[in-house]
Amino acid sequence: MEYTQIDASVLGISKPVSVPLTQGNVRKSMVVMRTLTKYEVDKLEPKKTTAAEQEGAAYLRKGLKKIDDTLKFMSDIDDFVVQTLQLSETQRKKLDSLSFNDLGILAGIIAAKVLGTDDKEPTEDDRKSDAERPA
Repeated sequence: MEYTQIDASVLGISKPVSVPLTQGNVRKSMVVMRTLTKYEVDKLEPKKTTAAEQEGAAYLRKGLKKIDDTLKFMSDIDDFVVQTLQLSETQRKKLDSLSFNDLGILAGIIAAKVLGTDDKEPTEDDRKSDAERPA
């Protein structure tokens, strides 16, 4: 598991805090970033702004869209795994402890198996039939 070190000295904590880079922590962090970005955009919207502020607001809106798209993507992957494997609530909660990379690998394996395209080595017959196909 990968970790990041957080300087929490503002809270009176002298040593950096190790935070695991689980998909649960990434998702929560993205929600916080979305909230902060939306706050900044909303703060600029109602008042008359300079061209530079308008440009900054446009940049923030793009960032907000990217965060929303990423959160939707993460939810879609979670939902796919939960629904396909018919996970219980306890099992679903364990997904949050996986890294996003590990969850992606699991989702890919599930999808490949369901689609019949799992990563087994091709047999000699598979190779022959592929060679006989017209290009």
